[in-house]
Amino acid sequence: MAVKFFQQKLHQAKEGEVARSYIQTREVDELTSDIFRLGYAPQEWDALTRTLLAEGVTAKELLATGLVAKSQKQDGVYDRFRGRLMFPIQDIHANYVGFTARILIDAKEAKYVNTPETLLYRKSAVLYGLDKAKGEIRQKDVAVIVEGNMDVIASHQAGIRNVVASSGTALTEEQLNLIKRFTKNIVIAFDGDGAGIQATLRGLDLARKQDFDIRIISLPE
Repeated sequence: MAVKFFQQKLHQAKEGEVARSYIQTREVDELTSDIFRLGYAPQEWDALTRTLLAEGVTAKELLATGLVAKSQKQDGVYDRFRGRLMFPIQDIHANYVGFTARILIDAKEAKYVNTPETLLYRKSAVLYGLDKAKGEIRQKDVAVIVEGNMDVIASHQAGIRNVVASSGTALTEEQLNLIKRFTKNIVIAFDGDGAGIQATLRGLDLARKQDFDIRIISLPE
C-alpha cells in the first residue's frame, strides 16, 4: 500500500515535480522508474499515515513496518519519510520489505535513510535488485555488486541486469549466501572513494572464506 501511495505521489502534477526532476537529471526513463516502482514521499508530517489509517491499517502496524515514528502525543505517529525519493526494497521473492529514501531538498538531514530493522527488513540479509537480477546472474554465472540503488537502476536500464547493490554497507555473510544460490563468481564495483575501498576490502575477506571467485572493477575518477 505504501509503495502504491508513493508511486501515485510521484506522478501527481505539482507534488511530485521535485522528484520527477531529479529522476530526469539522473537520466532514468519512465519504464525503468515504473519497473523499480520509484516514488515520492510528500513534504508533510502525516500524508502516508492519514491515508493508511483511513484504509484500516493501525498505528501499531505502521510502527511495526518502520513506515512511521512515534510522536510526543499519546499514541501519535508521524511519517518517517518526508520530501524524499523512495526506492522500494524487495526481498529475493519480490516481496516489499522496506525503503531507501533520498533527500530532495537541501537540509541537515542524512542524504539517504533506510527503513529501520523490522521483522520484514534486515539490511544485512537483503540485496537491492536481486529479485530482478537473479535470472540473469544464473544465466551469466556472475553477479556484479555495486553500492547504491541508482547504480543498479542505471545498469539495468543500460541492459546489464546481473547487478545488485549492497546498499552502502559492506557485504555480509547472509548477502553472499543469497548470491551463492545463483553463482560462485562475483565482481565488486564499489565507489573509488575511501569508504568504497574499505567496504570492498571487508567484502573480499568474507567472499574469500566462502570460496567465491572474485574480481574487482576499478572505476576511473
